Amino acid sequence: MERYSIINEKNSREIVLLRGSGCVYKKCIFCDYYTDRCSDEDENFRLNKAVLEKVTGIFGDLEVINSGSVFELDKKTLDFIKQVCKEKKINTIHFEAHYLYRNKISQLRKDFSDFDLKMKLGLETFDCDFRENVLKKGIKESSPPFLQKILRKLISFSELKVRQPKPCKRILSWD
Repeated sequence: MERYSIINEKNSREIVLLRGSGCVYKKCIFCDYYTDRCSDEDENFRLNKAVLEKVTGIFGDLEVINSGSVFELDKKTLDFIKQVCKEKKINTIHFEAHYLYRNKISQLRKDFSDFDLKMKLGLETFDCDFRENVLKKGIKESSPPFLQKILRKLISFSELKVRQPKPCKRILSWD
């Protein structure tokens, strides 16, 4: 499995696929990330360290994805991400997290305060019926204003993009 790559197109960045303990949610219908997991933190760190050592800092921007949410990575991996980003002069780090972890994001921002942290939360749509009965996202809140209020607390305004690709479907994305 290829775990390091470069994205040269829109928003050029390096991207790494790390391994963690696995997604605690495991119910999103379209996702199989949770199959790439290991409960042995030392094994995960060995793998993740080898992947992160490939990072060059060419764009000053690193996207970190893993077998679940950033909060399912071990502490040594998180510390090594910070170390690599400092050494390679990377300013921007992208992480992803399931909505279940929304109350931990402010601490993550403090822990990574030396960097411009971008969060992907995967709300996917404000259409609660579609989001829960088709996508199985585990985000029961149905009020768009309530969801927007929560999301604005978790991510910076520059990250939040509300687009309307089809009538009646509002989709959130974080770049």
